[in-house]
Amino acid sequence: MKARGLSLWLLCLGMVVGALAGLPALPAHAQAPGADTGCITQIPAGSHQRVALIVANSAYDQGWQPLESPQADRRALVAALARIGFATMELCNADRPTMRAALGEFARHAAAAEVAVVYFAGHGVEWHGTGYVAPLGTGLGESLADPPSTMLAVTELHAALAGARVPILLVDACRVEAAALSNAQAGSIANAAAFADFAGAVGFAAAYGHPAFDSAPPTYALSPYAQSLVEFMPVRGLTLPDFFAAVRADVVRRTAIYVNGPQEPWALHRGNDAYYFSPPDVLETASPALAASGLSPLRIDLQDLESGKEFQLATRLLADEGLPLIHARADGGEALAQYLLSYMLRFGVGVEADQERSDHYLQLAAAGGLAAAQTILGFQNQQYAQDQAREAAGQELLQRAASQDFGRAHYFLGDIARAAEDGDAYSAFLLADRGGADLDHGFRLLEGIAETGDESAEAWLCELAMIHARRAMAELACRNAADAGYAGAQAHMASLRASGAADNDAGDWELAHWQARGRRTIYFELDRFQPRGLNQQIVLDGLLAELARRPWSTIVIEGHTDQLPTREYSLGLGSRMAGSVSRFLEQAGISTQRMVVASCGSSRPVNNSFGIAPFNRRVEVTVVWGAAETDRDQALPPVCAAQ
Repeated sequence: MKARGLSLWLLCLGMVVGALAGLPALPAHAQAPGADTGCITQIPAGSHQRVALIVANSAYDQGWQPLESPQADRRALVAALARIGFATMELCNADRPTMRAALGEFARHAAAAEVAVVYFAGHGVEWHGTGYVAPLGTGLGESLADPPSTMLAVTELHAALAGARVPILLVDACRVEAAALSNAQAGSIANAAAFADFAGAVGFAAAYGHPAFDSAPPTYALSPYAQSLVEFMPVRGLTLPDFFAAVRADVVRRTAIYVNGPQEPWALHRGNDAYYFSPPDVLETASPALAASGLSPLRIDLQDLESGKEFQLATRLLADEGLPLIHARADGGEALAQYLLSYMLRFGVGVEADQERSDHYLQLAAAGGLAAAQTILGFQNQQYAQDQAREAAGQELLQRAASQDFGRAHYFLGDIARAAEDGDAYSAFLLADRGGADLDHGFRLLEGIAETGDESAEAWLCELAMIHARRAMAELACRNAADAGYAGAQAHMASLRASGAADNDAGDWELAHWQARGRRTIYFELDRFQPRGLNQQIVLDGLLAELARRPWSTIVIEGHTDQLPTREYSLGLGSRMAGSVSRFLEQAGISTQRMVVASCGSSRPVNNSFGIAPFNRRVEVTVVWGAAETDRDQALPPVCAAQ
């Protein structure tokens, strides 16, 4: 887990280059045995719908740190892509002219392909907000003095993908572990501002300002990012967003125990969200031979279910065992497998979605005594029951789950304090929201839950610290939550950076990064007809201050909900939530003519989660600067149906 109480910028490829005086020697690594000294292979002749360029630079010298794993990474990526139908071009230990020539050659293949992938492994830096990857042949000092003339901008890698319908760029750079550069400022090649207008998908091995390990554990042949890429590319039924989410979760899992860990990949993906590296399976009848094979029971920390980590558990199990074995476990009566299979069928993870069969396996898991399943089924029966008998059955299921100290069950039973004590981060936030003595107690509980590695606790702690102006805590919690991908925390990081409260050693590039990634987000209490935004005041106060400085703008207000019983119910609740925000702004003097108000219902979840997922129940506010009424339709981002 991330260390709490310590905010540390590690300067690897994220170097915003200033003065080079006093540059300490970088630690040396021996070149991997049998490493390639230079290679290039071409894509075979013919028409290919899936093409990839794999670039691996490792034999650095002249002050650069040699790297151990890029060539093993390259070979593993080529093999994994070949198994799913990609024709690949390889390049290793190349200088700048050779890399540019290869990119030009690959661009011709990409223009004729449906899907094109570029993967780079090696060193890189950030300079004046632009990421650069390091070729061979130029010394460290010369490279850092003038990256545009000696290195390749990441935008050049992306440009080679321009003709493909599904362009995917994967950057596995930032390989200097904990090397410090005197008089240099921290940043990262993974600055979102540089990719604001990119189409397709761009994935980075590490979060902004943090390193990527060359290998972890050191006995691994591959980098953690490459290892997870090759494991999840063949997993069937992961959309592009799900693929990147699974890779991120797996890398965090692999690296959490290491000093300066965990490594946290992140990605941008625009369009092509329905693309699969490997298409989903259809759930067939389980094989009797598999069902009778005497599989060892699954061993999973049930706290992961308490924290809503069904997606991470399901995708890891898909990579380890595959759908047939999961199905066999479920049909063999294993409650945990039934629950995870129900999740997969509900949200189409690894298999084609099937609501009826999802309900079937959820009921089996609840009957088998699994507290997580009892909680979800009990809530559904209690909340949406059409008769008293079903409501009573739901109450009984919740009480059974609560007897197992499952925090969310206590929450649904109305005992927020007990739910918080049992590790439910959202309940701990609500407890603190009561104020008085509960405020400090809620803070302490959230910090304790965050120490277990629960990223949702970091996000709620960020919101709570911002609301109560605990700046030091906000800096740490919001950064941790922002690195984990919470858009609201990313917006808070932009606010902290702009006000000078956050670390100020990264120049304005960090501010631009968080502004590009973040979105002002107001979270709401559970299904209220008159909804109350839990953090509405702090978010909208900041918005109003900015609007006063820059009056020419349009405000887009989108309401989003949990996975609710019907589309109409979700759209109606989303509309009420968005309406409460628009009324707040109107009362503050903002003209309704400047607002676009929409309800997305449950169509754009932050995460797919059974039952109630507090981070899905939100209003997102986007400001489009300079969008006057005459041209705002052209300037606005895509929104859900306006109200």
